Amino acid sequence: MSAAASINDLMTFTVLTMQAAASSGSLTRMMQGRRRRVTSILVVAAIALSAGGCTGITSSSAGSCAVKVIELQESSLHPGGVVHLSADFIWETCEDTGGTSRAASDVTVTITPSASGEEILLGRPIPQGERSTVDASFDLPADLPTGPAVLALRTQSSDPIYVELPIGITR
Repeated sequence: MSAAASINDLMTFTVLTMQAAASSGSLTRMMQGRRRRVTSILVVAAIALSAGGCTGITSSSAGSCAVKVIELQESSLHPGGVVHLSADFIWETCEDTGGTSRAASDVTVTITPSASGEEILLGRPIPQGERSTVDASFDLPADLPTGPAVLALRTQSSDPIYVELPIGITR
């Protein structure tokens, strides 16, 4: 259901409610003593409209504005090892409203070991497929410090993406 149709339904409901109240002579009483109820009805209707606004998304970009998540795949998290990650909906712009989405062109994957605090570029993957998925493996440097680290996927596009995943590097 489109937002315009929802608004039209709400307006029709509101008009019919007011007509019914007026015809029974209770409009004046309703306006004087029951403003809280009217306010409650309008708040509930507004919540229903806002919640319903997202349910009708059917484009291929549905969910693209959602918070991004890095999924760690089979990996060897040690110096000289390999990290394999995947993430969906890595778009240039968020188009949940029905526009045409295209994959982000400036994706970077980095790792920042807590021991050094130095950000290390692992690669620049290119999102693929209908969901603009990054699904790639990256070699970890042989001199990577062990301990806690942060794996990050970023874009600098019109709708920037910045996703981090805390990981541990072991020997």
